[in-house]
Amino acid sequence: ILGGQEDAPEGYTTAIPGVQYDAPLSIPGGAVIVPVREGYTFDGYWSAPNGGGKQYIDKEGNSVCALWDLDGENGSVTLYAKWVINQYSITIDPIQKIPAGKEVIITVYVGNTPVVYTGEPILLDYKTAFYVVITMPAGFEIVAWNVDNFTANGNVFTSSNLVVGAENMTLSAQARPSALRPMLRGHPWVASA
Repeated sequence: ILGGQEDAPEGYTTAIPGVQYDAPLSIPGGAVIVPVREGYTFDGYWSAPNGGGKQYIDKEGNSVCALWDLDGENGSVTLYAKWVINQYSITIDPIQKIPAGKEVIITVYVGNTPVVYTGEPILLDYKTAFYVVITMPAGFEIVAWNVDNFTANGNVFTSSNLVVGAENMTLSAQARPSALRPMLRGHPWVASA
């Protein structure tokens, strides 16, 4: 029996029929169909969970051992799928409309751990929760950002909580000088819906 197939496609079998203990390792019908799991890479079938024990089938679905040397209860043996979590890049485009010489500080937080963004993509594991804090130079504000929601506290702008999906992610924001906000009799102008 092939374990670890929670996300197996419909009609996928988890059994390898008719193998014999201490016989040459061959898979009836050829290679095993390689399972797919979003956000993970399959790394073969093993005799113990999480890649423990001995590997019997590689990540391409081919046998890697000379003999079937497992002896299971009632003639049944479970091989366990090993899954390796994928990492995806988080890229933050340079903030648009900031003049040269004005410093923007971008920090990505994974939990309470800050990572100062240097312009190079940050690699995070699939389904990792994170958020971004952008500290704008005095006199500038963010007016557009491709995140679901963000909050402002002075010149510090914080994204809503984000989660790494099964693809690379690019965030971008646009800024303007705070002084360009329209004023109406000394009060900021707010458009009505």
